Amino acid sequence: MRPYRLFAILLLTATAWCGDYQVVLKDTGKVIHGDFLYEDAHTITLQMGSVETSFKKDRLDLDRMRELNKASRVSPTGPTAELPPKEVGVTALRNLERQIPEREDALARLQAEPPSDQRDRKIREAEEELRIMRRTREDLKLEYGVTQDPELERLLKLRSEAYVEAEAAQRAYDTLSPDATQAEAEAKWQAFQAAEKKWQDAQEALKEAMERRR
Repeated sequence: MRPYRLFAILLLTATAWCGDYQVVLKDTGKVIHGDFLYEDAHTITLQMGSVETSFKKDRLDLDRMRELNKASRVSPTGPTAELPPKEVGVTALRNLERQIPEREDALARLQAEPPSDQRDRKIREAEEELRIMRRTREDLKLEYGVTQDPELERLLKLRSEAYVEAEAAQRAYDTLSPDATQAEAEAKWQAFQAAEKKWQDAQEALKEAMERRR
């Protein structure tokens, strides 16, 4: 529920991990297709053409979406098709390590061209692509335990622990007995809010530390 960023964004750039992803609108049953980017506690974000679109989870039929996306979430072709998730992630990391210098060289060639509106647009697009790829590379290193930065590892561990606590606090609040008193409900709610803030603080600390290293 908390935004454990799913690593489809990196696998979209490095493997064929996540092609077509489907969201289902709860009210109408309408199915919308796009490339999965990431999700957080409240939204799922897809790439639809050149536009990123976010959908609120409380307006989606999540059970139906799990059924529809079960097969497509792991449908790569080629040598990564049979790999378990960790190996797929490590393969994606290796691909990014190869692709990033190539993109950097391409950007340098663009910057050496005579100024023009088209050149400037391509430079902006290339810089944004590199930013995403570099961030993805660091996320993968953290996720698969290949970072050499002890401070990032410490912050990642704190985030993971806070995530577990927040999940437990939310379950405790969501499963309150109908006979619970107002005081009991308020105590569970306060515990959930405190755990949620602890997770958010841990997430922000990790994000800031990663930004400083880029």
